[in-house]
Amino acid sequence: EQPATETGPAIIPERGCRPRPFIRAAHASLLSGKICYDCRMNTDLTGKVAIITGAAGPQGQAIVEALVAEGVRVALRDINPDRLAKMAADIRARGGQAIDITADVASKFQCVNIVETTRAEWGQLDILVNAQSVRPAVSVIKMDEWEWARCIDVNLKGTFLMNQLCGRVMSDENKDRGGTSINLTTQIN
Repeated sequence: EQPATETGPAIIPERGCRPRPFIRAAHASLLSGKICYDCRMNTDLTGKVAIITGAAGPQGQAIVEALVAEGVRVALRDINPDRLAKMAADIRARGGQAIDITADVASKFQCVNIVETTRAEWGQLDILVNAQSVRPAVSVIKMDEWEWARCIDVNLKGTFLMNQLCGRVMSDENKDRGGTSINLTTQIN
């Protein structure tokens, strides 16, 4: 068994699997833990379609870059339109495929728009990465009710809504190829 490193979590070699870069990026916070990579992760991701929420944030950006390097077409979702447009333009300039969708995952209507815009662009959905996060500016002791509600709406409700909507699409339309959902969390102090 190999120890965890700065580039990714530990690998359990008896499985004979190698971690993919986007999994390393998604699990960057789990460096002290062990992760067994299932053989299914060795499939070719070229041409798959992914929605990445929180794409303009540091974790989101790392995951977007890793997925694009694997040949995945990416729908970038964040609340910051300027950063998203720049990211999508940069990916397209390098030959990748990307669309930017400015939306708030706390709204079911806007979540539906994210999924439907992605499906309209590429006709499929294979991967969801929930990397959105609202980190409170103050500790829980000093936090007001609005800031608490915003954290819950984005970090919890947004994750639920995106998993529900994308899960339905992947379940109904991807019977042969399945789908993947990765959810990252934020710690509130």
